[in-house]
Amino acid sequence: NNFRSQFMLQQPIFLGGRNYLGRAGARIGVDMAAEGKKLADMHVIFETLRTYFGVQVSERNLEVIEKAVAASREDLNRAQSLYDAGMVTEVDLLSIRVHLGALREEQIRAENDLKVMSAELSQTLGLPLESEFALLTPLEHQPREVEGPALDELFVTALESQPAMRMKDLEVESFRLERKKANSMFLPTVAFNAGWESNRPRFTGGGNSNWLVGVTLHVNLFQSLGKFYGSKAAAAGLRKAEAEKKKADDATRLEIRRAYLDREAAAERVEVAQESVSQARESHWITEARYEGGLANVTELLRSQNAMLKAEAQYLGAIYGGRLAEARLELAVGTLHKESGAVKP
Repeated sequence: NNFRSQFMLQQPIFLGGRNYLGRAGARIGVDMAAEGKKLADMHVIFETLRTYFGVQVSERNLEVIEKAVAASREDLNRAQSLYDAGMVTEVDLLSIRVHLGALREEQIRAENDLKVMSAELSQTLGLPLESEFALLTPLEHQPREVEGPALDELFVTALESQPAMRMKDLEVESFRLERKKANSMFLPTVAFNAGWESNRPRFTGGGNSNWLVGVTLHVNLFQSLGKFYGSKAAAAGLRKAEAEKKKADDATRLEIRRAYLDREAAAERVEVAQESVSQARESHWITEARYEGGLANVTELLRSQNAMLKAEAQYLGAIYGGRLAEARLELAVGTLHKESGAVKP
């Protein structure tokens, strides 16, 4: 019989840098998670802005259509009076009724759009879809008092602030560390060893003990080419990450350029649409007066009403598009947050 007691101590001295590389890779993982959270926060802010003002656009579109329906009914009553007086034909009555039916169809569609957009806002806020809100911040045109940064300056800012680009940089660095770790597998390892051992013929006594102190050098001479192909795979992964980073950088530049141009175009659209609304309203008032006086036919009346309705809808869409374009530009650059200019009323 041999009763053996043994205590061993092993402390790695050199592992080819694998411990250091593993810790550096873990730090990169933490940084990537932080950038991912920042990107998610920005998308939540953008979706909140989109649905918040989207509800208001839907509400105001519905109001415009309801006013058009009421005005069309007044036109129908007016045409009925003129028809009874023998001043217009039955064609006028039928045309206005058809026009009123088309407006009612648009009203139903606008009511449905409002319900859908309200549900999207509730979903963005993480609330039940049936939630109701009192939206206090109005959707209004915000003319820029100070000219913003140039397009080239936005590109530079995105390189520093855009979480998606930062994540691609970190991903490339992570693959670079993986390649170094794969190459470090070719290096030997060194460890300090110490031990004490006791061997006894009986459990309670007798026998002798020995101790050991030394340094171990471990060299793996052959591993079925696993290390070699592991290094090749890591190098290929690095090349892929670098190519994807370049593609993501180009996509970000394109998105910034698109959002920048959309913002500039939206500002011009608001000015044009605002002028069109004034002209369309004045034209409709004149046409109504001419129709009552028998100087215009029903086709001209309905055409002017449609033009006014279209102009008001385009004006609302231009304001909404301008706010979204401003927010989308900050999202593309990576500067969108709850205190940014695109969010403030």
